[in-house]
Amino acid sequence: MITSAGGAERLHSSLNSMLELPGSPPSSPGRRPAESLGEPPFGAAFRDRCRLALSSLIGLEDEGVVEVSSPRRKEGRTSVAAALALVLASTRARGGVLLLDLDFDRPAQADQFSIAPTPGLADYMEGRERLRGVAGGPEGQLWVVPAGSHLGDPLRLLHMLIVDRMLPVFREHFQWVVLDMPPLLGSPEVAAM
Repeated sequence: MITSAGGAERLHSSLNSMLELPGSPPSSPGRRPAESLGEPPFGAAFRDRCRLALSSLIGLEDEGVVEVSSPRRKEGRTSVAAALALVLASTRARGGVLLLDLDFDRPAQADQFSIAPTPGLADYMEGRERLRGVAGGPEGQLWVVPAGSHLGDPLRLLHMLIVDRMLPVFREHFQWVVLDMPPLLGSPEVAAM
């Protein structure tokens, strides 16, 4: 069951727990062993093109949210989001970069980084699991939160992110947040974000 009670407060606490250093003792007995990010399946040339595009989009900005979407599937949105997150982590992130996979219907960031697809954000938002992020990338500055598996309506999850003001909470904990959004066509909640 999806519950929004205490969404932002609960997320603050969960992020603090998730961001504990891997070598520190677990704050709760259910904490999973450390996972690490694999190397995405695209080359340096693709990453360099994304770096150039990012530079012209954000200029001298030092923090923020980058949303990556496309009109429909199979247009490279997930690869672009992953590359932008890696570029930010390597060039502009003293305070960390969070990559959120928000395509709950067809998540792909877990595959990009060779990590387990669940549990993820949907599992956390539906109250079935703790929040799980996997750290790695340049100097350990990149965190990936996979979409996970949803039992309810995926548009309801996107709606909760807005209504419960969860995105500002992520921003308080990370210098940059990159959102891998679902395609615009067929997802009215995406336009509201």
